[in-house]
Amino acid sequence: MGAAQRRKLSSHDPPNAARQVIRAAKTKSTARKTTHKRNDEKENRMSEWIDCTLDVLATNPKEMNDIASALRNPPREFLLVAFAASERRRPDDVEIEQAREVIAFKTAKDLPHVAEIGNKVWRFENSYRTTCEGVIDWHLSDVSAAFPNAIFLADYCNLGWNCVWKRVIRNGVTERSVSDCNEEAQAIVWVLPDIFAPYRAEYENGQPFGSLCNEWVDDLVAAANGLRNLPRSMSCIAETTGSEA
Repeated sequence: MGAAQRRKLSSHDPPNAARQVIRAAKTKSTARKTTHKRNDEKENRMSEWIDCTLDVLATNPKEMNDIASALRNPPREFLLVAFAASERRRPDDVEIEQAREVIAFKTAKDLPHVAEIGNKVWRFENSYRTTCEGVIDWHLSDVSAAFPNAIFLADYCNLGWNCVWKRVIRNGVTERSVSDCNEEAQAIVWVLPDIFAPYRAEYENGQPFGSLCNEWVDDLVAAANGLRNLPRSMSCIAETTGSEA
């Protein structure tokens, strides 16, 4: 992966990112609907949404608790800088809380494998307007950089774009990413490799970060080639034969 792809997520322009979250905080609805498009009455346009599911693999339970607190509670200083950069004024307490609500990740109800690995893996979620993507990444980068040995596995979905994508983040850097924006049918993932698999396996086995990635890619390519070389389905042959009769 080139240097440009491994750039820090926090390289998003802070003033621009701040404007995005302030705008979202002012118009945020208290009821999140399941649809990824909403009618924004104030702006008379459709607003698209991104759903993010974030699995965090921590080194120990204490670190996991600290990461959870940081994801749920963007610091007041972060929010003050965001407002000062965009509107050149100090926000009031209501505006601070509105912005925090937009940015914060919430703990999901289903925490995968918690019992088996000692409360070191938690799942978080956030749903936000596409215009807030920059500031959400900014917050995620800051938290990741503060815990450089933890692994962040971010899974994104935007049905309005008909697009899904994944990112592996460590120490504030996107180590691997993949996207699928060419889906053949609405809400059907067409081709999106599970790039999280080698990192989960490394974590479970206590192996160094990134040590299984190339092996996984080789196996993935071999599996795909095996699918290409399969003979024609017997059910299709039977169907063709039946129609000819």
